[in-house]
Amino acid sequence: MIENQYKISNITKFGIFVDLDDNGTGLVRWSNVPKSEKYHIGDYVSINILNTHPDGKIDLEIVAEDFNDKFENFISTSYIRLTDLQEKNKHIRDFIK
Repeated sequence: MIENQYKISNITKFGIFVDLDDNGTGLVRWSNVPKSEKYHIGDYVSINILNTHPDGKIDLEIVAEDFNDKFENFISTSYIRLTDLQEKNKHIRDFIK
């Protein structure tokens, strides 16, 4: 099984189609999509290759990302911004006094 980030190229009633670089496109059937996530065309997802058929079709599954991995940058950036705003707010309050 290969795990990597690939771009969602289409979403249909069959599932989610993912571009696999030079290997064409693979299909993630709805039964292999994590229920807690929403995906859009253009999103990048981690996948595992489940099966490769003789006719060239590739079955995939989406690997659910760990919460910390997915939101680590967002959380750290938000903390830095919050700290900066608190410091600015403190300076404004001291100035007004």
